[in-house]
Amino acid sequence: MSESQMGESSRAAELGASHYGSGHSDRMPKQFTLWSLLAFAIAVCSAWIATSSLLSTHLTFGGFAAATWIPIASGFVSIFPALGLAELASAYPSSGGQYHYAFMVANPRYKNLAAFSVAWFAILEWLFVVCSTTIYPAQLTAEIAFLWHPEYDCTRWQIYLIYVALLLLGTCMIIFCHRWMPRIETLFCWSSLLAFGTFVLTLAAASPTKQPASTVFAGWKNSSGWSDGMSFLLDVGQGMWIYVCLDAATHLSEEIDKPEIHVPRSIILATVLALVCNVAFTLSALFSVKSIATVMSSSLPIYEVLRQAIPSEGAVLFLLIWLDLVFISTVPGALLTTGRLVWAFARDGGLPYSPFSVASAVAMKYQLSFAALMLIGSLWWGAGKNGTFTGPIMVGNVLQGIEPRPVDGTTISPSKGWDQDESD
Repeated sequence: MSESQMGESSRAAELGASHYGSGHSDRMPKQFTLWSLLAFAIAVCSAWIATSSLLSTHLTFGGFAAATWIPIASGFVSIFPALGLAELASAYPSSGGQYHYAFMVANPRYKNLAAFSVAWFAILEWLFVVCSTTIYPAQLTAEIAFLWHPEYDCTRWQIYLIYVALLLLGTCMIIFCHRWMPRIETLFCWSSLLAFGTFVLTLAAASPTKQPASTVFAGWKNSSGWSDGMSFLLDVGQGMWIYVCLDAATHLSEEIDKPEIHVPRSIILATVLALVCNVAFTLSALFSVKSIATVMSSSLPIYEVLRQAIPSEGAVLFLLIWLDLVFISTVPGALLTTGRLVWAFARDGGLPYSPFSVASAVAMKYQLSFAALMLIGSLWWGAGKNGTFTGPIMVGNVLQGIEPRPVDGTTISPSKGWDQDESD
């Protein structure tokens, strides 16, 4: 063991129950491991299912070429903030995440302002993420009901009720099943990966005809009405939504042993796996499409892709239901992440009346940030009323890109060796 590692170990031992990243005493149970935290990060992100909801957008902004290359470009761009987050999470492990990092690396004169601003940006980001990741399965559920019963006419208020029901389901799961959340998230992760493999193999094997590679990789057709350059930028902005949850693991830093090692590894591995799954799913879908115009005009593009590739209507419906369930499984993780972020911010005195606010309290019976979850839950329910979520997706993408960086010569604390073998 090196001298620096010995010093860090003694520092942690001296602080005992105090979490040396946040400076607060640990109150959350350390119930996550590296693998359950990684499963949580993968389940929350689930990039390939997010891509299924953006196929029509990509095809509109640039045809096959945009649908192929934009997710790849967005993935490679996302690796850089992921690396930055990993290094900061290693140096300053805290459930506060970005705002805590901003406080630690900012100029001493502007520490409070930087942390306060970044905290609210992060909270707004996750508010929009939860809204957008909940409304799509609500709409997908309504579309599946219509496919099953064509005479059924689903209205906007019914979709909103499904949206609220999904939020309530996720909230109740966190409250009453909190002790089992690591296992539940692991189950959700394996369900997502199994569904991914099933979709890719089914699309590749079942489609009778395949698009030529020249069309899939070079078939640019801009139907958006914008110039090609602006269309590309707008599409990249939409594509970044796929990777907007890459900071989820940082907000569970106080619920895992050795967060300075396990959290950065979870961030990097989840981001790389998201990119790989995203590319594989996108290519399998695009090679299987027969009519791009039909997919673009469909109210449910992924259904049209499956229908063109798979001759069995029953198999298509089964895959749609599975996709819907995987999308629904991302909601509890997003709620859990946002609740932890708000709880940490209230604990640090960032919310109005924080010294007296119940949002900073932990319900010891359930071992979770109960009040913080209830506080932001009311915002989610209200945010879904108008049913317009393109804006939240774009705003969430912009806010996710705000990452603290050292200024005026401020240096980051030495890395805790997250990229090395723990036995060293």
